[in-house]
Amino acid sequence: MGNIINWQKLIPAVMLVAGVLVSVNAAAAPQSEQEPLAQLQLDVDGDGTQETVELYGGQLARGSSYRHDFLLLLKSSDSELLTAYVPSIKGGYDCNLEKAGFTGRGEQLLLSVGQGGADGSAEYRIIDFADPKAVKEIFTGSDNAGVAVTAEFLPDFRSKITFADGNASYEMLPEKKAFYEQRGLYAADGTLLKGYRRPAVSKINSLVPVDMEQDGSLEVLTLQNVSGLNKDDLLGKLAGVWSYSEGSGWTLKSKTFYSGGKNKDDKFHRSYRAKSWQIRPRQAVHDSSSVTFPVFTVAEAPEVQNKVNGDFAVVAAPYLQKLANGGCELDYTLTFVGERFISMVFFGVMDEEGQELFAKIAFNMDAKTGKRLDIGEVLNLQDQDLLPVLRLLTKKDKVDFTKGVPVSWYYNGTNFVFCQRSESGEWLEATAAATDLKKFLLRPELF
Repeated sequence: MGNIINWQKLIPAVMLVAGVLVSVNAAAAPQSEQEPLAQLQLDVDGDGTQETVELYGGQLARGSSYRHDFLLLLKSSDSELLTAYVPSIKGGYDCNLEKAGFTGRGEQLLLSVGQGGADGSAEYRIIDFADPKAVKEIFTGSDNAGVAVTAEFLPDFRSKITFADGNASYEMLPEKKAFYEQRGLYAADGTLLKGYRRPAVSKINSLVPVDMEQDGSLEVLTLQNVSGLNKDDLLGKLAGVWSYSEGSGWTLKSKTFYSGGKNKDDKFHRSYRAKSWQIRPRQAVHDSSSVTFPVFTVAEAPEVQNKVNGDFAVVAAPYLQKLANGGCELDYTLTFVGERFISMVFFGVMDEEGQELFAKIAFNMDAKTGKRLDIGEVLNLQDQDLLPVLRLLTKKDKVDFTKGVPVSWYYNGTNFVFCQRSESGEWLEATAAATDLKKFLLRPELF
């Protein structure tokens, strides 16, 4: 458990900071204990010096992963307390801090707090600490409403999505007709029996900062769900691109409805919750391109959380940079998850001068330390018996072991899978059962 601070002792100290008053409203009832949840360094005022923002929160009940009564502390580079701020998010799970620049004056804090929904719902706030005496949420609770639309069912198993400007999208419902007939929404001939029913439009459940104009100024890309009779009956996704100006706030620059049922929505469910950590997908969509990458949160270990998310950001960055021009795709799958070890594979496609470049990026990490694991850290490459054994176990595969063990690898719960790109650009794989490699394991506790 991280360091515990006493809220009641902290508040009087905070109230004396250089004339800065913290407004603690009735919704944020005092807690006797606050725990550190996340921490991030960023240059809040653009002077070239890194400040530190720390997020604290209380437990709803002992052992609960739900946190509330959030408090953000801003500290100088020499750890002097500059101000404190109570964000407007009431509570949630899996708190994460990121930095981004929208105002042209320093870096802003992007706070995301999961809301526990199966659809990955989250509350987002973008907070500007440039003036410690006047901290501002420039992306607020109302901004989380996202793109404004109305949705309705139409006869003949169709739906209509209408934007605020009057433009509309007409789509066939994703489930088989029998699904809607059995629930009394339609008759067999397509007659709408319950016209008062309406599809549900969610708030934003994914927000990603991207420089869409390639001008050094970030926009945010948002996604929302439009669901029919229940959350599994997904009619499609609403994508929005928003830009910020201090005078007018957020402006919707483009909006698109992407129809698609649950088969197309599988990428939104590649999440996993262990005892002490959580992985959830974040996605940005624009035109025909989609970039999906994981976000990692771990209780009371902000350094580990930041390291892992930094590594994920490195993988996603070139695809996010291409997003504005179209012709790119990034996705991932979790091949193995355990309390201590995580293995995954990213699949990338990028259009370069009319050619599609394919990438397969294996990612293996120690979930406790956040360290990305090389193959030499889990298998004893110095053992002279290893290569002959691997060649024997994989003799039916095309992977070439004559130059050593491939550096790209992942684990699927049973096998080590070694990845290699052939001279023709084809991705090759060779599998070897972990039980056959026991002699060579350096970290057997992971497998």
